[in-house]
Amino acid sequence: MSSKTVLAGAAVAAAAFGAPAFGQVVGAFFEVSNDLSPSQPSATVTLWVPVPDDLYALAAVRFDALMDDPAGPVGASAWSDPMRAPGLDDPGTRDGMVSPDGLAVLGALPGQLHFPLAGLFADPSDPIAVWSATIGTTDFTPRDLTLTTDIDRTQFFVSETSAAVIDLVIGDARATVVVVPAPGVGVALGMGLGFAGSRRRR
Repeated sequence: MSSKTVLAGAAVAAAAFGAPAFGQVVGAFFEVSNDLSPSQPSATVTLWVPVPDDLYALAAVRFDALMDDPAGPVGASAWSDPMRAPGLDDPGTRDGMVSPDGLAVLGALPGQLHFPLAGLFADPSDPIAVWSATIGTTDFTPRDLTLTTDIDRTQFFVSETSAAVIDLVIGDARATVVVVPAPGVGVALGMGLGFAGSRRRR
């Protein structure tokens, strides 16, 4: 099934993503529950999307979620359990699929319905939580993991009384997650460096 078919089937945009109106006005952002450590090897990442003041509600957002780990694939860091937020999981929407290397979630598409004439209204929360996933690692070498989105398309409902939508370009989310080493690792490294220094001074 093509992406265009999925978007139309979701009915998250009554016009099935019509001609885009460009102009970046808001930026998505991540909320990360905690840094990663041996005692907390995983964290929940939530994606939020603000709604422009002159529009009613988010209709749909299509994106990839990416992770940059300086340790590379051997760093054993990965995304897992992608999930659309409750209310943004109507038919035709998607949680996204984790890539084989675990460093990306591809093709996520949370979206919601809005049919005022039928008494069905979209959630107008601003910002609105649209999606979440888990990140985790088994390698606690000290480093920073960088999380970003690659947002392909975003639509907003124009008003409470209309199912009309508008396409807007929004800024990508970005967050840094710190990998904290096991307690004592830094001390042990320091002692080793000190010992090497004392040997060199003899």
